[in-house]
Amino acid sequence: MNIAGVTLVDFMDLLKNKNISWNEYTEDELGDSKNY
Repeated sequence: MNIAGVTLVDFMDLLKNKNISWNEYTEDELGDSKNY
């Protein structure tokens, strides 16, 4: 999976650094655009 040119590992690290849970991010930022 690739998000805006960022690898999944880097993306998850970014979420950890910001203390944002995966569920909160997907619900608040991606919403209905989750196509994976």
